[in-house]
Amino acid sequence: RTTDQRETVDALVPAVLDPDHLVRNAAAYALADADVSRRAVTKALLTAADDEVRAVRIQAAWALRSARLDSLSQADRMSVESAFGEWTDATALAAEEPEAQHNLGLFLSERGDRAGAEAAYRRAIAIEPSSIAPRHNLAMLLVADGRVAEAAAELESLVAIDERFAPAWYA
Repeated sequence: RTTDQRETVDALVPAVLDPDHLVRNAAAYALADADVSRRAVTKALLTAADDEVRAVRIQAAWALRSARLDSLSQADRMSVESAFGEWTDATALAAEEPEAQHNLGLFLSERGDRAGAEAAYRRAIAIEPSSIAPRHNLAMLLVADGRVAEAAAELESLVAIDERFAPAWYA
């Protein structure tokens, strides 16, 4: 991370405690790509995961999707797991949207639920067969699982959809 990125994250961390829920929500959203292994980031997102406003908790859940919960206190783990449940419930409200299924796949993949991620990517593809991102992520998941022939078929489909999509050529 660059110094500017670190300074940005350092400025966002206290915003999670702002009295205005819109500021807290925006801060949790902006921290989604921050390094959750940084203690200050994790602490801020744990606070957001227990916020009184559901939207803030949902943003915190997305931001904490790659966090290891085994190192948290039982109370923090319960707050995060509850926020995860709220995130998946909110995503289910848009289940017919390929983006929602793709995001669910990303979320589940980060949480280590590879079968769930695969199913979500496949649902996204079924809803919108020409959608590139879920097909690419599915292919990468299949490669990681050693299912190379299936991955190759997905990558070939990607090239057929958009031959300029370079990651499909180099996966």
